[in-house]
Amino acid sequence: MEIKIETVHLDAIAVIRPDAFEDERGFFLETFREDQFRNLGLPWRFVQDNHSRSSKNVVRGLHATKRNK
Repeated sequence: MEIKIETVHLDAIAVIRPDAFEDERGFFLETFREDQFRNLGLPWRFVQDNHSRSSKNVVRGLHATKRNK
């Protein structure tokens, strides 16, 4: 998934458009990803944020990563 800058206003306000994956079950998109914001020269402070919506009677998985020390 890719995040793109759509327009920039007043040299500081960026309107971004993330790719969305959508099918009959609902949709999923990444609203923030540190590496893509950094590559686009946008401010970044956390690793990733996602947004999804599922259709009625759809159960989807929750995924997480645990770092080993």
